[in-house]
Amino acid sequence: MPPRKRTKVAAPRTSRTAQAAEQVSERINPLTVDLAVTLGSEHPLRLERPIVVAAGPLGFGNEAGGTIDLREVGLFVVRGISLRPRFGGLMPRLVEVPGGLMHAVNRENPGADEVIDRHGASWRSAPCAVALSLVASSVKELAQLIARVERRADELGARDIELRELALPTIKQMY
Repeated sequence: MPPRKRTKVAAPRTSRTAQAAEQVSERINPLTVDLAVTLGSEHPLRLERPIVVAAGPLGFGNEAGGTIDLREVGLFVVRGISLRPRFGGLMPRLVEVPGGLMHAVNRENPGADEVIDRHGASWRSAPCAVALSLVASSVKELAQLIARVERRADELGARDIELRELALPTIKQMY
C-alpha cells in the first residue's frame, strides 16, 4: 500500500463571539478585577468584596476560627449584642423539621461591655469591614446601647451597626 499524502488542514474559523471572548480574556486579569461595592449614600460604606456574612452564624468573630477566611469577605456582621446579658431559649434550641432545621437561640449574649471587652481588639484587626448587630426591646434601651457603643468606639474596629429585634409598641398600645 503506498504511503498517504499529507495535506495541510486550515484551523477551524472561530465565531466572532469566541474571538471577542478571547480578546477579553487576554485583557482582563481576574486578580486585578475590582469587586468593591459601596453601600449607602449619606454615609457610604465601601466594601472591598460584595460578600456579607450575616449576623449570627459566625458568632462574634473569634468563634469562626478556621471556618472562613475573613480576607475573602467584604462585611462581617457580628452576632446580636444587647445592653445587658440575654439568656438563650430553652433546650432544645435546634430541631429538625421537614425540609431543614429550625433554631431559637433568642439572641443570647453576655451584654455589650463583655462582648466589647472580649472581641473589640479582633474587630479592630479584622481584614474586612465589621458591623455590630444591636438588639433592644425598647427605644430607650436602644438609645442607651448606641450611646455605650459610641463611647467605646475607639476600642472597636466596627464603624457600622445593624438594628435588630426592636420591640416597638403597636399603634393600639400607644393610644
